[in-house]
Amino acid sequence: MTATGRHDGGDMSATARLGLDEFLKKQESEDRICYELDEGELRASPSSTIEHNEIRYRIHRALRDFSRTHRLGYVTGETDFLLSPDTVRRPDVAFITKTHLQRIDVKQLCAGYV
Repeated sequence: MTATGRHDGGDMSATARLGLDEFLKKQESEDRICYELDEGELRASPSSTIEHNEIRYRIHRALRDFSRTHRLGYVTGETDFLLSPDTVRRPDVAFITKTHLQRIDVKQLCAGYV
């Protein structure tokens, strides 16, 4: 399992290591496979089940409603987060504080360091 709670896309230990630029190009390709970058190793994430999506939606909605009511920040989902130069995660649901929103470019494909 990956850090996002998804099952691993299989043994990818034989895959060549990638830098951030190569990773971002791969994300923009037309193969529509979701990837995470794990210390330079590309990890494929399988498609979600209907049940998984329903749970993700409920969590997202509850966090979003609470965050908006209390003006705490922004809730997003399926967004790439750059955790280090060679690690990018795509959590199902993520909360970004108002303070942190001011430090990142929300129009970028990959949110900056968190």
